Amino acid sequence: MLAAVSVVCTTVVAQKSITEKTYWIDGDVGNAQVVASSIDISSLSAGVHSLTIRVKDSENLWSPSLTKYFVIPSIATTATNIANREYWIDGNIASRTSHGASPADINLMELAAGVHSLTIRVKDDNGIWSPSVTKYFIVPHIAAAATDIEEREYWIDGNIATRTFLGASPAEISLVELAAGMHSLTIRMKDDNGIWSPPLTKYFIVPNATELEEMKIARYMYWIDDDNNNAVTATADNASSVLDIDIGELVDGEHVLSWCVADTKGVWSDVKTASFTFTRTPITSSMIALSQSSFEYAAEEIKPGITVVDGDKLLVEGEDYEVSYTNNTNTGDATVTVTGKGIYKESVDVQFAITKATLTVTAENKKRKYGDENPELTLSYSGWKGLDDASVLTTPPMAITEATAKSTVGEYLISVSGGEAANYVMANTAGTLTIEKATLKVGVADVSMTAGEQLPVFSLTYEGFKNDEDETVLTTLPQVTTDATSSSVPGDYVLTVSGGEATNYTFIYTNGTLTIEVPSGIQQISADRPVNVYTLGGVLVRRDATTLDGLSDGVYIINGKKVYVRRKR
Repeated sequence: MLAAVSVVCTTVVAQKSITEKTYWIDGDVGNAQVVASSIDISSLSAGVHSLTIRVKDSENLWSPSLTKYFVIPSIATTATNIANREYWIDGNIASRTSHGASPADINLMELAAGVHSLTIRVKDDNGIWSPSVTKYFIVPHIAAAATDIEEREYWIDGNIATRTFLGASPAEISLVELAAGMHSLTIRMKDDNGIWSPPLTKYFIVPNATELEEMKIARYMYWIDDDNNNAVTATADNASSVLDIDIGELVDGEHVLSWCVADTKGVWSDVKTASFTFTRTPITSSMIALSQSSFEYAAEEIKPGITVVDGDKLLVEGEDYEVSYTNNTNTGDATVTVTGKGIYKESVDVQFAITKATLTVTAENKKRKYGDENPELTLSYSGWKGLDDASVLTTPPMAITEATAKSTVGEYLISVSGGEAANYVMANTAGTLTIEKATLKVGVADVSMTAGEQLPVFSLTYEGFKNDEDETVLTTLPQVTTDATSSSVPGDYVLTVSGGEATNYTFIYTNGTLTIEVPSGIQQISADRPVNVYTLGGVLVRRDATTLDGLSDGVYIINGKKVYVRRKR
């Protein structure tokens, strides 16, 4: 009941201030009361009652009266079943007929031609009768069914004596001669059986001519299916006078639209109603098109462009449909779900493919010396998506080569083997392992000889052989050369090493020294016969000497040869 009050109050306050609110119960307008914060109905008896309310604005204009019906039950128990049904014809309740709990047909065949009424009520399992519902109907004078309208007539303000006939065809009714104020229009029609319909009367207001020029529709209000508690009220600023009504949240089926409008003075029209059938259009797969059906993995959600059309109408996402995605990041079949919204319904799944991205795996080039162990073989990657790295590989690829420590100098293939990933396909690129010659250090041992002797055999030394090899693997052995000969004077001479060649080695040479010493002569003298020793000037120093001991260091003539005497130290 208070909800009904709020509707009337809200629609009037939108334009004017309310100066008075009154209500009355059960049509007793003589006992109209001023509306307080609440309406006391505690004194009312059990049964059906009506509450009527109206308000007056600051220009002393009363709103149309709004009446709502309500029931005060006699007991608190909620009824669950119909226990009895009864009806009576033409208000003759004394002759009412009971049908019991089950529905039954009502026989109207014995009624005379003319207007009649049928009143029906039901009783629940608490013994409470419902309000009586009365419907009027006509029993025609003849059995033939009417097929056409033959005559129309109307009269103004209840003056049937001045009624006007309009004939069989629709025609306009001129109201321009009516005075400003409240009026009524009554109309009825006659069919081809000569039967007149019940009169239909509607009330309307003819505004003052001056006011009519100034007044326009300023606001409107509507609600659907008697839900006036959620009535929509808005300013009528649409230049085309076409008002948009949101019916997108309705369920499919029959509905009733109620509406009214207010002019610039805040006066509201009567409430109009109209029935309509609302059926949402189902979204189908044929209405949906994706920008493409296959995408490469990108390490992020993939959302194709979506176009949804209904015939020539391009639907709008968020208004006509909503979109959601499933499995749209990793490779495989992804799903986009289009769900109808507003006047559209149903959900449709459309699949698209996410294919593996190409990951280029390259074996990096490496170098080493002959005889060394292979270095760590490493891989480089190109083609990661997003923040992906090697951690996403389900099976890491490997770099392999046939080269070993005993492999000879040359270039060897480093190939890429294996490698698996959920979102990548591998494109492998081989690398090269270059084996370079090892370094072999070749030297010659220092050696000495006595002047006049044959050159000794020189001894080479090697450092750096691999794989337990020795000089036998050399294709050309290094050589030792020197400028000294057996007749060279005492002194130090360079022993030069050079000329070595090998498949797997490069040479570093270290030279040695040949020292030619002056012979002491002691051994000769001791081993041979005694000799005379002279100075270089021919002076006899010692005759028949068997030893040179005691001689000072120097050069002497012995057996016609110069001999350098140096005492051993």
